[in-house]
Amino acid sequence: MKMIKQTLGMNVENSKYYIKLIIQAILIGLFSGLVVSLYRFGLDNPENILFSTLKYIQGDFLLTVAWFAMLAVMGFITALLMKWDPNSLGSGIPLVMGEVKGYFDVCWWKTLIAKFIGGTLTALGGLSLGREGPSVQLGAMAAKGVSKYLPNSKTDEKHLLV
Repeated sequence: MKMIKQTLGMNVENSKYYIKLIIQAILIGLFSGLVVSLYRFGLDNPENILFSTLKYIQGDFLLTVAWFAMLAVMGFITALLMKWDPNSLGSGIPLVMGEVKGYFDVCWWKTLIAKFIGGTLTALGGLSLGREGPSVQLGAMAAKGVSKYLPNSKTDEKHLLV
């Protein structure tokens, strides 16, 4: 128990508090893991679809033009998502760090939706996309969403976010 107190930087005498926090952390870990796994799955399949599509349209001028039109639509949707939730831009790790430090208070569900759909569309469009940064942000936003429904203080919510 002493190691947990040191890790969290807290000194609460009630050991039930730490047990509650550990159970909540397990719950959040399961939910965050599910969200990130779905995201990774959502990135792998569009890449396969992209390669199949490019192989199919190879040499056909009209299909190539149609594909470029689809890319423009995907780019437009991604731009709308970025405008709807600017917090979903970039890798996401700096935003999570700012959230933990109290600089930001991000709407977790908007960021989850925008990052998930935007990442999937950009992978389908063939753009280079890192997986680690967005996965960290998606996991943290999933954790924030779950912790909002748990009876916690703001400090506990920050611990669970991390």
